Amino acid sequence: MTKRQRGVLFTTLTILFLLLAPTIILYSQGYRFDWETKKLFQTGGLYIKATPSRADISVDGILTGKTDALFGSALLGDLLPKTYRIRIEKEGYTSWEKTLEIKETLVTEAEHIILFPRRTGFSPVATNISDAWLAPDEHSLLLWKNNSAVFFDPETKEEFLLCKEPVCASQGLLPPAPSQSLELEQVFEGAANFALSPDGATLAFSKTNQLWVYRVDEERESLLLHAQSTVRNIQWLTNYYLVWNTEKEIVATEIDTRDHANSALLATFENPEFLWHSQTKTLSVLSKNTFYLSEKFF
Repeated sequence: MTKRQRGVLFTTLTILFLLLAPTIILYSQGYRFDWETKKLFQTGGLYIKATPSRADISVDGILTGKTDALFGSALLGDLLPKTYRIRIEKEGYTSWEKTLEIKETLVTEAEHIILFPRRTGFSPVATNISDAWLAPDEHSLLLWKNNSAVFFDPETKEEFLLCKEPVCASQGLLPPAPSQSLELEQVFEGAANFALSPDGATLAFSKTNQLWVYRVDEERESLLLHAQSTVRNIQWLTNYYLVWNTEKEIVATEIDTRDHANSALLATFENPEFLWHSQTKTLSVLSKNTFYLSEKFF
C-alpha cells in the first residue's frame, strides 16, 4: 500500500468515525429517529404484568413477545414517544386491550391485568335457598334454607343446620337487611351499591346503569362504563377489579380508566345474587333458589 493510499484510507476511516460516533452515542442513550415526524426522540418503555403468565403481547397489531412464566411480566423498550394499541391475550382467556401513551425517558405501566377464563364451570351445591351471606370468618357461608340458617363450607361442600327461624332471630342469624349509606347517598346524588376497595383507596358505586369509581386520595370520580341495564350489586375482586351484576349477567371490570375500562363476562344467570370469595378466587351465585359455586377464576 502506497503512502497516498494509506492517507486516503486514514481520512476515510476518520470521516466514518466522526459520522458514526455521535449516532452510536445517541443510540446508546436511547435516542431514535422517527421517520414519520422526521424528528429525533429519546425512547420510552412499557412495563406489563398480567395473570395468567405466558400471555402474548401485541403492539399495534404486531406480536412482540410474551409475559414471563415466573412473574407474568414483561418490559418493552426502545418505543418512540407516541400512542400504541396494546393487546394482551392467551388462548382460552378473555383478551385485554388498551391504547397507551409512551413518553420520552419514562416507562408506562400496565400492571394488575387479569385475563379471565372464557368458560368457567358453575356447580349447583344447594337447593331451596332464599338468601346467602358470608359468615364472620369471611370464608364460609350462611344459607337461608326452609326458614333455617345453614352453615356451608365452600371447600368441602359440607353443610349443617345451625338453627331454625325462632332461635335464629334470637341469635342474630337472620339474613342481613340490604345495607344503606345515607351519608354517601347525599354526597353522591343518585348513587347506590357503594363498595370500598380492600385497601380503602377507591370507592365504587352505581347510578342506575352507570358504574363509577371515586379515588379517595385524589378526591376525583370517574365513569367506568354504561351497562345495558341497571347495576344491582358491586363487590371488589381485587384492589383493581370490580365484579358487578345486572338482571342477567355477572361481569368483572378493571378500574384503569385510561382509554377505556376492560370488562369480562363471568357468568349468565336469571336475577343472580353473588358473593366473591377472595381467598379461593371463586364466585358463588344464588339464582332461582339454587346456590351455585364456580371453579377458580385466577
